[in-house]
Amino acid sequence: MKIINYFVTFVCISFGIAIGFYLLNGYEDKENIKLVNLSSEELIFFKYKEYNNEDEMKKDVLNLNSYIYTKENDKYHVYLAITKNEKNISKIKGFFEKKGYVISEEKIMVSNEHFLKQIENYDLLLQNTDKEEVIEAIISGVLEKYEEAVREN
Repeated sequence: MKIINYFVTFVCISFGIAIGFYLLNGYEDKENIKLVNLSSEELIFFKYKEYNNEDEMKKDVLNLNSYIYTKENDKYHVYLAITKNEKNISKIKGFFEKKGYVISEEKIMVSNEHFLKQIENYDLLLQNTDKEEVIEAIISGVLEKYEEAVREN
């Protein structure tokens, strides 16, 4: 009887050790997993200019009604509009060309779900209007919402 108790105890301890090693190996494998935000989407940013320093940028953008800027690699990039809808590209470009601005398109990944939902609504509004004052208000609203989204993150 004592031999059976020792044998059962040995089997239980061996089984526990084996499960322990299995679980620890599972955690080591998870260290290499990278999380991906599935809600990231590519948006079209309309770039105005790139500047070498902040003072130069601030002097040049005084005449702009609304804009956002980013700093990357010691350069300041100024953007005048954002859209998700390919159909709005020509409308936005035409709007800024009438004002005398030369802009270029730049695709940037954005992962803020709340902003991505909002830009869809703004894009619908933009798609359904041709009035310049409405276009300007929509563009300004999108930039404001983007700034809020950046501050949230």
